[in-house]
This record gives sequence, structure tokens and C-alpha cells, in this order.
Amino acid sequence: MDPRRIGQKIKQLRKQRNLTQMELAERINVSFQQVQKYENGETQITLQRLWAISNALYVPITAFWQDFPQKISEEAGSYSAQEQIVFWLNKEEASFINLYRKIRSKKVKDGIMKLLKGIIELE
Repeated sequence: MDPRRIGQKIKQLRKQRNLTQMELAERINVSFQQVQKYENGETQITLQRLWAISNALYVPITAFWQDFPQKISEEAGSYSAQEQIVFWLNKEEASFINLYRKIRSKKVKDGIMKLLKGIIELE
């Protein structure tokens, strides 16, 4: 794996999701300087770290060595690799999801979901 190419892909995917280096660093428990080193190809990335980055960016790990620039998969977790759904997000949708993920309160998240469902029913 070429660290520069992997780093460029990390940067591209991070920016598509409107994340700062600091936000990605927090998600993978490293310093933002370490994310900079990854993105600049200055540091080799272990497979374990690359897996953490792929989870933090919600992409399959194969996104780093295939031409897979804008696809994002549903949060892994309750889905096996075969069951993961891949779909396209525009910038506004990605921004909404990133903001939603920052909400800590389950009650608030549930309220947002109810609100969205109510809006859909009105249309």
C-alpha cells in the first residue's frame, strides 16, 4: 500500500464528509498531527488503524485502494459486510448526518426522527 495514495484517499473522504482533521482524530483516538501525517503519506498506516479510519468515515476498507470516492456505507455494526448498503450522499446529506452524529442525547435523536417522519407524512 502506497502511504501517499492512501493518505490522499483519507483526506478526500474526510473532506467529503465535512470533517476536520481534529474530528477524525477524535474518532480514531489519535492526535490531529497524526492524521496530518497519514494524509501527507509521511507515516505508514497499520491495517488496524486503516480499519478504524474506514469505520470513522463510514466506508468499506476497500475504499482506500479502489476508485470509490464518494460512496458511503451505513454504519457497520448490526450489518455483516455483505448486508452493508452502499449509497450516494450529496454534501447537504453528509452534513446532516455528521451533525446528527454529534448529538449525544438519545431523546433528542428520537425527537429528530419523529419530526422527520411527521414531515414526510405531511408531504
